Amino acid sequence: MQGGRRPSGAGRGAAAGVERRRPGWREFRTAYPGLITGFWLALTALAAADGWLGYKRMEYADEAARLRDAMTGVERQRADVVFAANKDKVRVIVELARRQAEGDRDLHLSVAVDSGEMFLEREGAQLREMPVRVGPEQLVGTRSDTVRVAAPRGMRTVASVDGWSVTLDGGTTIYAKPGSDALDDETPVTAGDVRARATDLQAILPNLKPGMSVYFY
Repeated sequence: MQGGRRPSGAGRGAAAGVERRRPGWREFRTAYPGLITGFWLALTALAAADGWLGYKRMEYADEAARLRDAMTGVERQRADVVFAANKDKVRVIVELARRQAEGDRDLHLSVAVDSGEMFLEREGAQLREMPVRVGPEQLVGTRSDTVRVAAPRGMRTVASVDGWSVTLDGGTTIYAKPGSDALDDETPVTAGDVRARATDLQAILPNLKPGMSVYFY
């Protein structure tokens, strides 16, 4: 009887050996297809986000360089102090644009993006204050070729002016809906553009010329 018995320890060891066997990658992929798909989607999203951040970093660096070129020596020294004390480059660009607008002695436009206001100014004096709507940031294009468009920050210049719109360098447009002063309607504002009231835009259009500065902050 004893010779015919199977050692209980050996049986448990064999069972434990079976339990410890690790499935291969192919078996895991077959068992959890949704998990694998989610993993690759997350990895692709992270790679896309990293590329977008790199692009925005280059864009902000170019904008900061353009703003510095238009500064005096004293303004550049002040800007260097701000850059050294503040790592948020977007806020720095916004603050530099605001300061430049305040010190610009020529006729210019200023757009306070977050508060939805536009000003016609000269030498720090506000000649006209106008409510505006700024288009929200969004992806534009087809699925295979999309570009993220956001409200501009920093300084732009007027490229052309027509009856109902002002086009800036870089493609941003300040426009109005003919005959309408309503800004709270359901008509969406084009991404990255600025919509003003018809009466406001018609009132300032005679003063807007190509090359005129427009500050976004």
